[in-house]
Amino acid sequence: MVLESVNSVKCSSFVDGLNLLKNAEGQLVIVASPPKSDPKENSVPAPSNSMSDSSGKRKANGSSNGDSTKKAKPMSNKAKAKAEAEELLNHINAVEGVPDNAVYDSCPQVKAKINAFLQRDGMTKASLLRALGGLNSNSLSRFLAGKGQDQCASVCYKATYVFFEKLRILEGKKKTAARLKNEAEHPSGFSLHKSRGGYWKYLPSP
Repeated sequence: MVLESVNSVKCSSFVDGLNLLKNAEGQLVIVASPPKSDPKENSVPAPSNSMSDSSGKRKANGSSNGDSTKKAKPMSNKAKAKAEAEELLNHINAVEGVPDNAVYDSCPQVKAKINAFLQRDGMTKASLLRALGGLNSNSLSRFLAGKGQDQCASVCYKATYVFFEKLRILEGKKKTAARLKNEAEHPSGFSLHKSRGGYWKYLPSP
């Protein structure tokens, strides 16, 4: 409370008001004003981090009904096929005990196997090249574009032959009649060296 006057005499200060009270005689007439309020008491409370829903119930911001953890999106068919193709390549490379001292498939036969293999769901030329030890894409393209045995010296020839031998063993398939014929006609396997004259007899496709 702030003392303003005593018996109609204004107080210039609180001490002055006390002196007037001491000297006053008879009935006192005191005029006082209420103390100034604390501005903090009149401040509007800050809004909380919650909000009300339509039913009047309050809920925290960012919350959702039930579990707020995002559910993982299901894998697409394309991604699933690619993952299965990568898994197959790993299984093929894990096959051991395949002899690599001779090649018993002609270049056209190996090329046919490559083209058929690349038609599998999720299989790509890049993934096949990685499985073949990181062969160069240009080398594979030249091998696939070759005629007859003119690409027999290509590094892709032997590498892909061994790869498909592993696949045959992994899938439990028997040797084809063409394969058995090649073994009979070429006991030491097909040559991996190109003729100096550059001429090769074209072999029929399997």
